[in-house]
Amino acid sequence: MRKTTKRVSIAIIALTALSLLALPHQARSATSDMLTLPTEPYGCQTGQSTHNALMENPLAGHLISVSEQSISASPGQTVSVSVTYQAFAQTVPNNYDEIDQLFFVESWTTSWPPQGYTIPLYNGIPGVYPGVTETKTISFTVPSVSGTYYLWLCFEAQYSMQDAVNQRTQSMSGLPGHIKVVVSSSNANPTPTEIPYWAWMALATSVVLAITTAAFASATFYFHKKAATPRQSVTPVKSPSKRDSRVCPNCGANLPADSKFCGKCGTSLE
Repeated sequence: MRKTTKRVSIAIIALTALSLLALPHQARSATSDMLTLPTEPYGCQTGQSTHNALMENPLAGHLISVSEQSISASPGQTVSVSVTYQAFAQTVPNNYDEIDQLFFVESWTTSWPPQGYTIPLYNGIPGVYPGVTETKTISFTVPSVSGTYYLWLCFEAQYSMQDAVNQRTQSMSGLPGHIKVVVSSSNANPTPTEIPYWAWMALATSVVLAITTAAFASATFYFHKKAATPRQSVTPVKSPSKRDSRVCPNCGANLPADSKFCGKCGTSLE
């Protein structure tokens, strides 16, 4: 009787293992502090239990790819990254109407749950595998202090995104990240104050020299054109003199010198 029971138990365990292997599963692998994509999110967290807090849920979605898994940014910079993910409910049991959430947790959170330090990715009913596959662009502001930070992708099955975030009551510090963020002031773009003094002086000298050259060329062209233009002679207008006219002795009218009669009164001038 005992041998029969033992054989049945072994058979049940073997069938269970085979059924799990037949389900969609992407093993999570990591190199040092980074997870290798594609990979799974960190699974459901319930209560304060250390075991449940970081329990993997390999049947609840994948992070397929990101446009930039290791990001370099300057302090306080806002960065954007394109994320492709797959969301689906647990296959065992068949939760066709399960509400699932996928969201990133920022490692620089100041509290747990990480209120104000999460990036929502998906909130809905994806159905069982293959669920939904989407690509989204997320934006976030990095810390103002230089250092190395991470984004962790998390999965929850709650009624809302807020309920999902509230389940993250235990620190995830030390876990490999899905996205790495390296913050350094050396990543900042150079500002005008960082340009050497000699460069500013060279630039100012070049500007002054260009303006002076242009002014000299304009003046030379003007005077050269003026010198090449021939002068026009002006013929003075001869004003009538008294020798060229005579006065009528009768009415006093001014008449041309060769007049024989007054054009005004008709008096003979001979």
